[in-house]
Amino acid sequence: MKHTRGELEKMSKKELIELVMSVADRYFSLLNRVEELERKAARTAAPFSKNRRKLAPQKPGRKVGQGKFEGRQAPSEEALLTLEEAGVKEEVCTCGGELEGQGFEFVSVTELPAIPPAVKGLF
Repeated sequence: MKHTRGELEKMSKKELIELVMSVADRYFSLLNRVEELERKAARTAAPFSKNRRKLAPQKPGRKVGQGKFEGRQAPSEEALLTLEEAGVKEEVCTCGGELEGQGFEFVSVTELPAIPPAVKGLF
């Protein structure tokens, strides 16, 4: 691709324009490559993305039929140890109106028992 001065002087205007355009294309592609390499060099963490998409990506979320996925059931009333009434403060409604929707709602909190850590002795 290297041309001597004599060869360039012998070229027509059309050939020179094509040569300049090809050199400009090559210059901009190399400039983009340099910028990409500078960005990669500036990273401090491991590159998790390689800027390539998977051909067949998996759908997000849990797959149908893989495991038992259901909410935790509330304990029966016989299993309750204590019942507490949760009072409502007057300052709850800041708009100045009356509090609506008063009634009874059953809420349970299940405390899981503490499990002592497993201690292993290695020799």
